[in-house]
Amino acid sequence: MRKKALALALGILLTAQAMAAETPMKTYRGPEGSYEISYPASWRMIDQDSIVPLLDEMARGETRVAGVSLEAMQQYQTYMLLTPMVLFIQDETGDNFYLYYVEDPTNVTTTTRQALAQMREGLGEQLQTLYPDYQALDPGSMVTQGEQAYAHLSGSATIDGAKSRQHLFILLKGLRMYTLVFTFRQAEGELAGDMTDIMNQVAESFRPG
Repeated sequence: MRKKALALALGILLTAQAMAAETPMKTYRGPEGSYEISYPASWRMIDQDSIVPLLDEMARGETRVAGVSLEAMQQYQTYMLLTPMVLFIQDETGDNFYLYYVEDPTNVTTTTRQALAQMREGLGEQLQTLYPDYQALDPGSMVTQGEQAYAHLSGSATIDGAKSRQHLFILLKGLRMYTLVFTFRQAEGELAGDMTDIMNQVAESFRPG
């Protein structure tokens, strides 16, 4: 009986720990039902509308976002003007992820796996051009998160003055190519903070339109 009680108590404790480890999430829906994705409830959501007043506040020195300069935020705004994009950021650390998609009729008969083979070399070159110290950790593989099979690439680089770990998840669905990019800051000489659970929760929650 005592063993059963101890086993039950241990089971309750492990369940409580697992529930505590789950990050509270909110749901974001893309324009015109283009997608649905969850993000940590404590993180800031920035889209094409909300980035304008944020840039004004940053320019006046009234607010700041940890690890993200005014110039970098202006670059995000440029991306948002070119393609539907939303940015989610943890103000205290600068850890962030963003999602964007493009319409491409040539994708209609292409699978994510085929596209990965075509894009791997070009994406690697692009990342090395953007970040001279870029080091590929996963130059291209297929991963499954929830109901989706993504093309996955990852590497490390100095981004906006901080050593960072970056993960890209690419998904082709119909005429759209969705790209989900995670950037996690890391202290000098240390690995990136453990953001794996949040990254997995977000990627698993993604539902393309």
